[in-house]
Amino acid sequence: MSGKNKTEEEKDLERWKLFYSLSSEVFNREEARYERLEEKASKCLTAFTFLLVIYGFLWGSALKTLMLDTQTFLKGLLSVFSVFLLLLFIFSWLLTFRTFQTRGREVMPLGEDTVKYFKDKERNLRAIYEGLGKTNKKAYENNKRVTDEELNRFKLGYKMIWVSTILLIIFIIMYSTYLWSL
Repeated sequence: MSGKNKTEEEKDLERWKLFYSLSSEVFNREEARYERLEEKASKCLTAFTFLLVIYGFLWGSALKTLMLDTQTFLKGLLSVFSVFLLLLFIFSWLLTFRTFQTRGREVMPLGEDTVKYFKDKERNLRAIYEGLGKTNKKAYENNKRVTDEELNRFKLGYKMIWVSTILLIIFIIMYSTYLWSL
């Protein structure tokens, strides 16, 4: 009879061990997903920052030309458009930059409470696997929610960057046409 109970206990232990392994794998995949999102946002932000620097030089030139004398409708329109575009650039950059905020993400705890958890002699290996698996599950669910929020911010920021870029091209064409007509 005790041999049968031992087999039942071993099977139960193997199930919880498998649960822990699966929860760790899912947790690690979510962390990798977050890292890929951060990498994409970093590349996008770098390229956009370069574009923002270019616009800054153009804006400085346009500001000198347009803001000094707003006698014509075209100068006024270009002035307002340039300020709007600058604000759009800044908003897009800040929105995309927010992707890097890692607050709210959970990691596997490894503090004194975890050491006490393992030191508890009454806690068997099955309970340890179960507890750690549930901790992974909770952290995964929270991190997935945080990553999804950051992904949505990144998608919105990315769209705003495209809109800013298109409007920058339109502004360059309008400003070049204005300068050419002088």
